[in-house]
Amino acid sequence: MVLSAEEKREGKRIANKKYREKNREKIALKQKEYYENNKEKVLLSNKEYSQTPNGKKVNTLKKWKSRGLSASKEELDRIYNLYLNQELCNACDCVLTRTGVHSKTNITMDHDHSNGRFRHVICNSCNAHDNWKKHFC
Repeated sequence: MVLSAEEKREGKRIANKKYREKNREKIALKQKEYYENNKEKVLLSNKEYSQTPNGKKVNTLKKWKSRGLSASKEELDRIYNLYLNQELCNACDCVLTRTGVHSKTNITMDHDHSNGRFRHVICNSCNAHDNWKKHFC
């Protein structure tokens, strides 16, 4: 029986997973050793990656998750695209800024803290003062 390329990849993936599970401590030790020997290189690489579009996305999504946003991967992608492309606050229609500085008009991803669901992309001022309730409730 001849295996397809997809079946071969799946077999390798399963074998690699089993290897990693069996040798978890050994792999962790090698990774730690590599990091210690190449610390500056690793830190520089991480810094460079964080400036790429994908690195910025990963860091933003990590920040949102740590603050309680709960969503599937597809939903997170949709929210992130909305976050990147939204120009006006959904509540007060001010122009959203993306300076990274904490300001009234800086863009904010608003979510419900009780269930982690995404609500709106709004300005920091509307988020801080719950002004979105006047427009959406």
